[in-house]
Amino acid sequence: MGKEDSLISIDELADLFARDKYAVWRSCLKDPQLSLFYRYTCKRADLKTMTHDPRAPGADAAPGDFFIDALLLDLLPSAEAVTRLKLFPTFLFQSIQTW
Repeated sequence: MGKEDSLISIDELADLFARDKYAVWRSCLKDPQLSLFYRYTCKRADLKTMTHDPRAPGADAAPGDFFIDALLLDLLPSAEAVTRLKLFPTFLFQSIQTW
């Protein structure tokens, strides 16, 4: 994005979304939520409670996870501000990609 992500404003993100039909907002999730999300996902992977995703070979997935869906609801107002749309909450598809 050219500009440090933590310095970008909601209006700038909204303009990017309007122009490109998507926006990358890496800093939308901050600690402590970010660390909690990371630890939770790693724990699920370690416990092997995720399934293999046939759409992404080598990736584990946890569709419909209640913890991750709650996180999505927490982020809904921010997503609505960026898209300038009233959004209907959907389910997040959590996956772990290995590179």
